[in-house]
Amino acid sequence: MSNVHFLREPEPANTEQQERRQNLFAQASEVSAKFARRGPELDRLGLPPRDEIEALRQAGLLSGLHAPEVGGAGLSWVDGLRLVRIVARGESSIGQLLGYHYVNSQYVYWAAADPRQAWVFGAETVSGSSTGALRSIRAIPAWC
Repeated sequence: MSNVHFLREPEPANTEQQERRQNLFAQASEVSAKFARRGPELDRLGLPPRDEIEALRQAGLLSGLHAPEVGGAGLSWVDGLRLVRIVARGESSIGQLLGYHYVNSQYVYWAAADPRQAWVFGAETVSGSSTGALRSIRAIPAWC
């Protein structure tokens, strides 16, 4: 038995959370299938995955780990990493970007000296405002 207890899958708090969770898994499967069809073209052309990042945003996957209070889905890390695996089945590099996004967008909650500012950043990330939903993804590849 693992001693990594914090990675055990928590039970959804209510029916609404369970439905939101299942919807995101379905959305991830749908975009993953689309990515699988487009992946070879992206590799061949060397294009940045702007359309794929937008598809992640439209599907609600970028805000999956953020709290419902700021407009996110409130998923656990276990569920977030499951979403990464689903997306990576279609296009591994996009799955990797989603994983990086989750780490970068959640880090502020752990590291912020002012928790209120962390919640402001979380709300800005979810809303896609000027500091925006893709800030953490854009910090990784210079061409985005």
